Amino acid sequence: MKKSGFYGLTLMAFIAAITLFAACSTGSGSSDDPAVTPSDTPETTTPATPVTPVTPATPPATGQKDDTATPTLIDITGTWKHVFLYSNNSAKASAGTMDETDTTRLTINADGTFLRFVTEEYSSAAKFNVSIDNCFAEKGTVSVAADGTVTFFVTQTYDNNSAIVTDLSNVTWKTETRESYSYAAKKGGKLFLGVFRRQGTGTGIKGTWVSVENDIGGIEKYELVIGENDAVMNYYYPQNDSWVLGDDENGTEPDTYTSYDISNGKIHFSGTDPYTYDLTYTDDFLALDSGFERI
Repeated sequence: MKKSGFYGLTLMAFIAAITLFAACSTGSGSSDDPAVTPSDTPETTTPATPVTPVTPATPPATGQKDDTATPTLIDITGTWKHVFLYSNNSAKASAGTMDETDTTRLTINADGTFLRFVTEEYSSAAKFNVSIDNCFAEKGTVSVAADGTVTFFVTQTYDNNSAIVTDLSNVTWKTETRESYSYAAKKGGKLFLGVFRRQGTGTGIKGTWVSVENDIGGIEKYELVIGENDAVMNYYYPQNDSWVLGDDENGTEPDTYTSYDISNGKIHFSGTDPYTYDLTYTDDFLALDSGFERI
C-alpha cells in the first residue's frame, strides 16, 4: 500500500508559537509558630525549586469541533504536529539500517493561510555511517469543501538539503504554484489528512472505503474493500472524466490481502504487500495513520 505524500515523503509542518507562563509562590507561617523578637536569630528560608512551565497547546478556535468527518476551516485551524518514522533494513546484512524521522509542523490560520515546515533526519549504522539532515517548507492558502476535502494552494517554497534551520524569518523563499488535496477528518481532537470515506453501507470496519487525493504524484483514487476476513486495495487513475482501474505505484496488480487483524489501535494486513498501520475509524471515515496532534 502506498504511503500518502502527506505522511513522510513530503509536506506538512510548521513553526509553533510558544507562550511560557511564569509563576511564583509565597509562603505563610502557622499561627502556632512562636513570635520572633528583635533578639531572636532570623529564621532561614530555603527558596522553593522553580517549576519548569509546561508548553501549552494552541487553544481550539471558537466553534471548533473535535470530532467530524466533514471539517470546516475553523475545525482545522491551529498548529499541528505529525511524526513519521521509517527504517530501511533491506541491506541489513551488508550495510546496516537507514532510519528516517520526518517531523511536520502545520499551522493553519483562520484567515485561510497556512505554513508547513518539514524536517527530515536520517541516521544509519554499519557501512553507511552517515547522518544527513535537511528541511523544507511551503506556504500559501487553504480551503475546505463541503464534503471535507482540504486543498492546500502552495505559493512559496523553501528547502535546505544540507541542514535543518530553526528560523524561517530570514530565509529566501521561491515562488511556486501547485496544489494538493485530500479528504480530512477529526477524531479525539486529532486532525487526519488523506483519509478514506465510507461508500455505501457497512458494519464497523467492514465495507468499501474510498480516498481521493492529488499530490506530487498526480490525482489518485484508492478503494479499500474490507470483507469478513480479507481485503483488497484497488488503484484508479482519471481518464476522459472517469476513473480507470490500474496498477499501483510499483506497477503491480491491486493489493490483495488474505487476512487482517486489529489490535492495540493498529491494523495489520497480510498478503501481497503486508503492512501495519495505525487505525482510526468511525461510521463515516477511516484513517491509516497516527494523525496530527495539536501543539
